[in-house]
Amino acid sequence: MDFWIVALVIWLALLCIIVGVRMDRNDATWVRDIAFEPTEAISPHQLFGLLLGANLALLERDDFNQLASRLSPRRVRRLLARYWNIHSARDFQKVVAERLRGLGALSAEEAEAFDAWCSGAPVDSLAYRSLRDVLAFLSMHARVVKPGELRDAHCHMVAWDVQQAAYLLRLGFTMGYASREAVWTALERLRQTARASCASWKDYSLSALVGMGVRGVVDLEDIGDWYHIARSHTAFLAARRPLLACASDWAAPGRASQDEPLARSFAVGWPTTAFDSIR
Repeated sequence: MDFWIVALVIWLALLCIIVGVRMDRNDATWVRDIAFEPTEAISPHQLFGLLLGANLALLERDDFNQLASRLSPRRVRRLLARYWNIHSARDFQKVVAERLRGLGALSAEEAEAFDAWCSGAPVDSLAYRSLRDVLAFLSMHARVVKPGELRDAHCHMVAWDVQQAAYLLRLGFTMGYASREAVWTALERLRQTARASCASWKDYSLSALVGMGVRGVVDLEDIGDWYHIARSHTAFLAARRPLLACASDWAAPGRASQDEPLARSFAVGWPTTAFDSIR
């Protein structure tokens, strides 16, 4: 009996080692794939703007070497239709304007859930259960942060809204739905919004995942792709040297004017993309 117990322990130890090596190899590959090797002139401030959509871009195996997505136009069109119901330049103009106007906006139930979590007084609502579950998943299941490291400062929707808007802008530019100048201007303004709500790239990425969990609902009985989603955070932070170090510092002041609302300053134009027509 002792022999089989020892054998089982050794087998489990080897399994953990194999799984750990596989995960490390995958993370290393992910980091290598997103190393900053620009295909066009991109300033540190501009790279910062591209990185605002980092978690979503990583999940789609995109990179940050140019303003346009590196994904094929056909795939970009599918993403726009699937996630934002965008099928045309007119759709894009309407959706992006709405999202830029509503950055960080909460429903009544979401506001109640965040207030309840911060005050330590649970409420019986879907939003509260979703918030509780995503915080538990990130700390106790995926273990991308230590228990207690997720704080009240991570409980908001600003990062998730900025994350979607930033990547949406890149995808729209890829399809020719917006001008290069308009997108760079909007990304710079999104940069200011993100900096005002989060203290670092780490806080921004975690807050975006929290917001995604509240809106997407994490089922701890059937986690599925959420482990992969959580790894977008660890892979992003692991790319400090080949990627984050090339962007302007999080604390660096922005340069865009504050004279007009973000949605109004974003002018959507006719197709200007360098891609060929979708085949």
